[in-house]
Amino acid sequence: MPGIIDVSTVFGFWPRRQVDIRLETLLKFMDKHKIDKSWTLCVRGILIDVEGGNAETLAAVKKYPERLVPVATIDPRCGGPVGDIVTKCVDGGFQHVRFFPEIQGWDTDSLVWQEIFKALTNSGRLCLHLTAGMGLGPKPGLSFGAIDKIAANYPLPVIVHGSNFGQEPELAMLFARQKNAFAVINRLIGVGALDRLARQGFSDRLLLGTNSPLDYPASGLGVARAAKDENLRTKILSGNALSIMEQLA
Repeated sequence: MPGIIDVSTVFGFWPRRQVDIRLETLLKFMDKHKIDKSWTLCVRGILIDVEGGNAETLAAVKKYPERLVPVATIDPRCGGPVGDIVTKCVDGGFQHVRFFPEIQGWDTDSLVWQEIFKALTNSGRLCLHLTAGMGLGPKPGLSFGAIDKIAANYPLPVIVHGSNFGQEPELAMLFARQKNAFAVINRLIGVGALDRLARQGFSDRLLLGTNSPLDYPASGLGVARAAKDENLRTKILSGNALSIMEQLA
């Protein structure tokens, strides 16, 4: 069983600030921090070229299949038939798709998003990744109310990225309402936050995600290892991600 699975990594070229996020850098960080497997995507897909970014993601995973899991991106601002976009993701072998409203500037009132969501739901194949709070961009992501409605109508796991310590109560409420909701923990830095969520019965919903190499991986790992309960740490570092991977297999 892998020791550590990181469910939130990227690679490529990031024009918003000077930072080395080449694929080679991601792999070096994985080696340094003993991360066995990363779910990853090429940032080219975030920044308007969805097909090119998804193609680069698949090429990277083909080169390192034991280390990387491909995550697709879909941008509601891009043209083309919505059903074709989702079909290409499924046919390409993706099991995950991540959205970036905090960068792309859309919300769930978007008619295109609503059609994309319908196509994703009908496919029944793709784990859904969404942003609440501050993700990789300058704007807030989706509200927890919006994510709650999405998760209530989606047949597979919905993973929330970007939740910060001030959103812990919202996250607990989401977990209580939606059994398919999970969250990445790298910004849940409130003292005892992970243990409090675990005491409420949500230890199976927490996932390690570092945003490496945009962010330094030691930060997310430090949050995970701050959990007092050893069993909880194991679930966060790999067990819960493995359960999702088994569900999608």
